[in-house]
Amino acid sequence: LLIVGWYYWPLSLGCLVYWWVCLCFPADLLCTLPLCAMFWVFLLRDRECSNLLLAHQKCAPLNNEGLEMVAFLNNSKAMATWIRRLVKDRGGWVDQMRELRQFAKQTHL
Repeated sequence: LLIVGWYYWPLSLGCLVYWWVCLCFPADLLCTLPLCAMFWVFLLRDRECSNLLLAHQKCAPLNNEGLEMVAFLNNSKAMATWIRRLVKDRGGWVDQMRELRQFAKQTHL
């Protein structure tokens, strides 16, 4: 989702160029697969990159790091879901989802 949605354009552009090269030179695909796998392992080992790649509103931690992860998605619906999880975790409840969505739009501008 991160790549297709162009949330982080260098990664999306790199994947697009890689697949374009693989389409132009299909014989070299097998040679580049280990390099591609190594690249993804390298990205996932870095905590900041893995948080960006694996960010999702339903599994992000309920702290400042999770807030940054969900805010990076720049999606008010995702932010509303994360805030609702946070409220429920703290013992509260949300009566008016419409109001929560309005509030969520203001949190990541």
